[in-house]
Amino acid sequence: MFNHIHKLVVATSLVVMLAGCSVSFTYKYLDWLILWRVDDYITFNSQQDVLFETELDQLIQWHKSTEIPRYITFLDKLSRYLNADAGVNEEQVSSIIHDLRDAWLRLSEAGYLPLSKLALSLSPQQIKALTASIEDDINEAESEIGTVEEQQDEFYDNSIEFLSDWIGNLTTEQKALLIAWSEQKAPTRLRHLTYKKAWLAHLKYTLMRRENQPIFSKEFKRLITELDTFKTAEYLAIREQNRALWVRYIVQLSKSLTPQQKKRATKKLDELRTELKQIRDND
Repeated sequence: MFNHIHKLVVATSLVVMLAGCSVSFTYKYLDWLILWRVDDYITFNSQQDVLFETELDQLIQWHKSTEIPRYITFLDKLSRYLNADAGVNEEQVSSIIHDLRDAWLRLSEAGYLPLSKLALSLSPQQIKALTASIEDDINEAESEIGTVEEQQDEFYDNSIEFLSDWIGNLTTEQKALLIAWSEQKAPTRLRHLTYKKAWLAHLKYTLMRRENQPIFSKEFKRLITELDTFKTAEYLAIREQNRALWVRYIVQLSKSLTPQQKKRATKKLDELRTELKQIRDND
């Protein structure tokens, strides 16, 4: 099951190539994707199995035919930016963010109707098991949130590990940039967990009102396509501040890349492009 979802969202997590996160970033921040993993939490009956596989397969086919070609074009853009003599500028990095945001939105819009069909098929017992499992995941994350300093250290360590994979050994200058970034980046984990709790509460509310089709349709779509409506104004403001930092430090890091680092990153982009083409072309 995870492999299917990984193929569905792999390219929309391309931000990890610049932000130093993992594919788990995708599942952490695009919360509704957990609903496609519902069979990890509950047992389907035979009709639900057929519905689930049919809807997921149709979504994957749409993704392969419509989205993956966009991602390949996006990789071409990243390669051009990466190999520019002067590095990237803030406008170009902002365009990358815009492309990624559009990819999230398209996937959300495409996922809404299939997921609503699946939600309508769940029994009260299945809903209870699903929401309890999501709540357990939130509680576990809350127990592991760590101090601000620990979050900064984790961001730095993850960035070092990820960038080392993409560009090789980092220079002293690049490590210093990552230290400065980690110290200036505002922590958001606690605020994000508050948001996840609000999202889960609304999921429960919506699933309890499935008999009222207009309300269910409106509120379920909000759960999938309007995630920011469950976040506080403070959280959204901090996210924008962190996004501005992201732009600034990506520009500085791009200007610090050595020819060897660019060569390595270009090779990995080419490998990812090849992988995406294989996913696109395979039935």
